Amino acid sequence: MFGKTLKKLNPLSQTLAKNILGDGHLYNQYFINKINALPAESGDFIIDLGFFSNPQVEEKYYALVLNRWYSFLSHLNYEFKNPNSDHNNYILTNVNTGQRYNLNLSIHHNLQSSLPKGDAHLFELSPSVKYGGQIQTNETINQNTILEDNLTITADDTLYINAVYTVRDTIFVNTGGFIKINHGGVIEFENDGALVYENWSDCLVINQNTSHPKLIWQKYGTGNRYKIYRQKDNPYFQLIATIQSDTIKTYEDINTIIAFGTPQMNETIANYYIVVQEFRKNNWFSRDTTNIADVTRAVANIEKAAVKPENVITEYNLLQNYPNPFNPETHIHYQLAADSRVLLTIYDILGNEVAVLVDEVKPAGKYEIRFDASHLSSGMYLYKLTVGNYTKVQKMLLLK
Repeated sequence: MFGKTLKKLNPLSQTLAKNILGDGHLYNQYFINKINALPAESGDFIIDLGFFSNPQVEEKYYALVLNRWYSFLSHLNYEFKNPNSDHNNYILTNVNTGQRYNLNLSIHHNLQSSLPKGDAHLFELSPSVKYGGQIQTNETINQNTILEDNLTITADDTLYINAVYTVRDTIFVNTGGFIKINHGGVIEFENDGALVYENWSDCLVINQNTSHPKLIWQKYGTGNRYKIYRQKDNPYFQLIATIQSDTIKTYEDINTIIAFGTPQMNETIANYYIVVQEFRKNNWFSRDTTNIADVTRAVANIEKAAVKPENVITEYNLLQNYPNPFNPETHIHYQLAADSRVLLTIYDILGNEVAVLVDEVKPAGKYEIRFDASHLSSGMYLYKLTVGNYTKVQKMLLLK
């Protein structure tokens, strides 16, 4: 591997027979800021250092370090630096040994290594967003880029995408790690390219390089549905779509237009999130909610639909179920004065939760929901509506 790789490279510079103890350390050359011996070492430490480029591959950097056979020492300390301000995260490979190191080169990185007398090590440095590795500090993609190998985004770190990012392998996103697609950015998948999130609630991204936002998320499981919410032109989130298939993982919001060119007065921000629900006990129950992802240059809706005064709801309310008593089904009515997050829960007379009928954001309006109690025993039950600071409880009687 060492010889085959070296034959493909073009030499850039070299330093020969440098005694890094007697003459002082080597420093500030390409991606190596410094090479010196460990503090406790003494004696002659004679090394050769050469830098190379690969004419067939972009943005791969090479350094050959040789420890002369007449050196007394074999333990080196390397200090690596960033060779390209477009990137922060790199994968360093010792071509001889196959060892790989993930480097955050937004700061200098130190590495200790043993190099036997008469031996040489060839190092290859590659940006992680192109050739795989780890994102250990925030990284931004500002020009079209192709990912060729697996990439991991670690906790508390974000990959920002401002251009076309073509993914040909897998991006693993650890809990607390994020991908943020900005205006004009897009993530595309080729071959077996995929996004895999450790935590589903981090998984929503939005492509923003065409006229309409395209939402992308990770499949939650089987037998689920997805409810998509958007907040635009007002302070409230509204349900805009329900995806009944658990195999669909994208949604294009054709009712939102992305602005390009010179910023206009009618631009706004559109925010989105997704709720996954599962069907059990004859009802849909919310399981998890994604992060909020935004479109920063959405065209605002200038014309508002007129609302007749007699249709305006001015208060929250939870009405008595009908029929009551019931067996086994009844209907519960409630109304919302504004777009709100709604929690409608059923309890037995001891206060134990037996069902959650609603747990999601809903627009202002009147609602009716069917409750099937065929799995419950006869008795008195309570149902509770919670909307912000508003709470109301009603009783209902199940007679079998």
